Amino acid sequence: MKRVLQVVLMACMLFTPTVFAWDQAGHKLIAHIAYRHLTLKAKINIDRLTDENPGQNQFPLNRFVFISTWADWERARGNNIFNSWHYIDLPYADPGFTAKMPEAQNVVYGIERCAATLRQPLHTTEEKRIGLKLLVHLVGDIHQPLHNVTRYNANHPTGDHGGNAYRIHSKTANNLHAYWDLGCGEFRRFQTPSLQTETAIQKYSVGIEERYPQNSFIPARLTTKPIEWAREGHDLAVLFVYELKEKETPSREYHYAGKQIMEQRIAIAGYRLAAMLNQIYN
Repeated sequence: MKRVLQVVLMACMLFTPTVFAWDQAGHKLIAHIAYRHLTLKAKINIDRLTDENPGQNQFPLNRFVFISTWADWERARGNNIFNSWHYIDLPYADPGFTAKMPEAQNVVYGIERCAATLRQPLHTTEEKRIGLKLLVHLVGDIHQPLHNVTRYNANHPTGDHGGNAYRIHSKTANNLHAYWDLGCGEFRRFQTPSLQTETAIQKYSVGIEERYPQNSFIPARLTTKPIEWAREGHDLAVLFVYELKEKETPSREYHYAGKQIMEQRIAIAGYRLAAMLNQIYN
């Protein structure tokens, strides 16, 4: 219980005093929340970009949610051009271990590059479409704490690759990164593709927004720079995520606190994505 209270207190730093690399489901949840907070002008411009096959899908929200997973589908097909854009390896090193500097082309670079592509009129429609698809995805990635950190210690002297090499015992996943990608297990129920699953994801996004509405966050935190989002995720990883020791099973307490953090990250990612797109188009 003490750990849960510490984590909730830590997370409250993002909120006003009155309140507190996801798999496909996580990205879709963020897209749902973001779309509900777009201005009319932003929606008009974005809907034009997502309408790649006129007549095939006339529901702009569905198109926006669909593109949130495009970057991972491209990677699965063997397109590795943007691989390093999904994360930034800010080090978390034990004394005596040497950490490497993050790659120059990382998730912070990717977000800024995509935003610039959408702002600049000289880019083609196709370039802007790719920029939008990547931006929607990368803003989601940077809000998964383990996309912002690599652990250096005796077990991982060259780094644990954002928790991918950090083994745990869980029915959800066998490594820490995958456990958090799956929302600490909360996203397992969304893994069967169906219309019912998509409806359930949309309903869950509404629930997250009700629990963590936009006005519960400190307004200035919604328009900070991507590098600050990365540092925020790194701090959450250090202060909480890695509290689960290697080869251990997540306790009920860890799962409960992790679920809260996950939903908060999903919510603020949606609000920040909307704020960034609104700023671009207004």
